[in-house]
Amino acid sequence: MQFKFIDCTFLFFLFLSVASYSQQQNAIEKYLQQKQEEYQLPGLAVGIVKNGQVYFQTGYGVTNIHFPKQVTEYSVFHTGSVSKLFTAQAILKLVEAKKIGLDTQLAALDLGLRLKDKQISEVTIRQLLEHQSGLPDVWGYNWRRQDTDSLALQHYFSKKKLKLKTSPGEEYRYSNLGYDLLALIVQQVEEESFETFVKREVLKPANMSTADFRYFAISEDMRVSPHTKNLFGKVKVRKIYPYTRKHAGSSTLNSNVDELCKWMIQFMNDPFHQQFLVPSPVYAYNSLGFQLYRVGGKDGFGHYGGDKGFRSFLMMVPSEETGIVLLSNADFNEDFRQDIGFTLMKSLLNH
Repeated sequence: MQFKFIDCTFLFFLFLSVASYSQQQNAIEKYLQQKQEEYQLPGLAVGIVKNGQVYFQTGYGVTNIHFPKQVTEYSVFHTGSVSKLFTAQAILKLVEAKKIGLDTQLAALDLGLRLKDKQISEVTIRQLLEHQSGLPDVWGYNWRRQDTDSLALQHYFSKKKLKLKTSPGEEYRYSNLGYDLLALIVQQVEEESFETFVKREVLKPANMSTADFRYFAISEDMRVSPHTKNLFGKVKVRKIYPYTRKHAGSSTLNSNVDELCKWMIQFMNDPFHQQFLVPSPVYAYNSLGFQLYRVGGKDGFGHYGGDKGFRSFLMMVPSEETGIVLLSNADFNEDFRQDIGFTLMKSLLNH
């Protein structure tokens, strides 16, 4: 099976190097169709930006195996931790407006936190963005309780006693909790819901009219169902969609590849966003919200995403104005993201 994959990838690269535009499109489509079947993904949506323009976008498979509806570039998926890119952008909007600074400490903000560890008050915005706050990760999202209250973030943190695992700035420690806290900061500073602020200041300027951090705001005819495998390896629909407003900042953006392509184009064209792409001095594979990659001899920036029933991947190479986004309604065989994402990106950069 591994030999077959290497052979397929080699032929894919070889063909793209000599093919016309229409032939390249057909080759990509056939390659993705094969990969969707190989990884047994119920549904897969793919968007590609090349040279600052939408180059390719389409969908494969179905939105729900019991009610087969074709996945398209407009089908809306839960994106998981790809959400963090938008939370980081929301924070930088506040920094740009001089309402907070990257080195502002939590002690300077009226967040109503319960601190089991007083050192948490020294944590900075930058450390939260770069996963260097020392805060632990979230264990137990309780997706079954889909809290839709606009004050869900305040209620969540008012009941939680925060304690550090390490001192602030000491080391890289991935923390979804830190990004939920960033969402609370946006909410408290702006005195409006995190979702409302992001919709107005981040999503709408990128022409992302459908995307929303609130699942209940997504039209039912655009929704995609989460899938997993049972103990016998059979694909099934998950009963619970991963959504609660308590974890908006870390996890709950719903979007499609059409709008995420628009966002990548806007992001790569705006010089303001260059500050997101500076590697952290503590952990060189991370920056202000982004994971950093080396692909085809170029610097790539993006994020993986994954929650119950969904997997996603978004990667950009700003120097080449090229980006890829993958969305799937399956939480198994997740290696498809590296396989497809890096294969396609290398091909795009070389041709």
